[in-house]
Amino acid sequence: MAAKPNPIRKGKELNTITAIRNMLAKELDIHLIAEILEVGTSFVQKIERQLKKESQIATALKTGGTIESIAKKLRVLPTLAEVIKSEHKP
Repeated sequence: MAAKPNPIRKGKELNTITAIRNMLAKELDIHLIAEILEVGTSFVQKIERQLKKESQIATALKTGGTIESIAKKLRVLPTLAEVIKSEHKP
């Protein structure tokens, strides 16, 4: 039996990825972002790389793909796909 995801942890991850996305859009330094959010620079860099697929993720979401299938196919975090889904609502 699979463990249920912790909703607090998931919520924190959603907020962290949203903050990284917003800070990168404002061209803040990766090291500063990591320090402010208390995450590793490698995590910020990972999100930065994955955000390069944002248009692909948004298109896949519009065609009715699930978060999980899109994340797996495009090799991005499911949480990032959720953030993009919430930002691209009609």
